Amino acid sequence: MISSSESDTKMRVAALLGGLPEHDPRPDLWSRIQFAHQRRKRQRRRHGIWLGAMLASAAVLLVVLLPRSS
Repeated sequence: MISSSESDTKMRVAALLGGLPEHDPRPDLWSRIQFAHQRRKRQRRRHGIWLGAMLASAAVLLVVLLPRSS
């Protein structure tokens, strides 16, 4: 059984929600989200490649420049 305070609350919530305008997302919203995701993915890949190249060149420099201990 629903108490009167619960039904009053439900009626007030329904009245408040009924007064709000309906929200329709922009038609290009999902394509913009997908484009941004792909751009971030490409950027992360570029940064990963750059970091890998820097680490590889640092490793080569360390091997070449450091004297070999025997």
